Amino acid sequence: MAYGLILQKGQKWYTDLNFVFQSAGNVQTNYSWLITDWECNQPVKELDCASQILHETESRRYCWMSGDELTEMIQKYKNLQFIWGAFSGFPKTISKEQALSCPLPCADSDLFWKNPVFLQHPLAELEIVPQDSSLVLFLAKERKLAEKFYRKCPASEDLWKYNTRHLIQDSVSFGTPCGKISSLPADFDPNLQNNSDSSFISDILKRKA
Repeated sequence: MAYGLILQKGQKWYTDLNFVFQSAGNVQTNYSWLITDWECNQPVKELDCASQILHETESRRYCWMSGDELTEMIQKYKNLQFIWGAFSGFPKTISKEQALSCPLPCADSDLFWKNPVFLQHPLAELEIVPQDSSLVLFLAKERKLAEKFYRKCPASEDLWKYNTRHLIQDSVSFGTPCGKISSLPADFDPNLQNNSDSSFISDILKRKA
């Protein structure tokens, strides 16, 4: 499972990765990065040399770079915006070959909107996903990374609770009893993060009080 946040209000841009990295304490340099499904507002030379890989019957492009290379690329271009993209951060002990042995993450995956919250790639520790210029998703296996991002972006929302609220709203809209939604277990508690760990956002607010 992962700690997930959705940021879709309070910012002029949701596609500025430099802002996202700064909000997370510039931890990107601690990881190797797999970049997929990107769309930018300007040409990016470092991404033009993307490689191709065939997964099942689908050819997908990807870029693999270090955290330092990613940081340099982001800072090199003025007003660089990622309209779409899936940025998956891996421990430096994970090789490119290991990362490519699994299906490549997608920027528009339906899995983001289902509980429990997971990173798409089983070997990744961190996932940053800008979507259609309207929001950015921040998912981390390590709780303190999500907490750090939330402190800088208090307008962000616990993705688990966001998904839960929309599942319930959809059930009401379609006349389905909430207790029969398959995505919500019988012992589900909306006040619990990932139904097993107390909400990290609630904990942060308590410590501020």
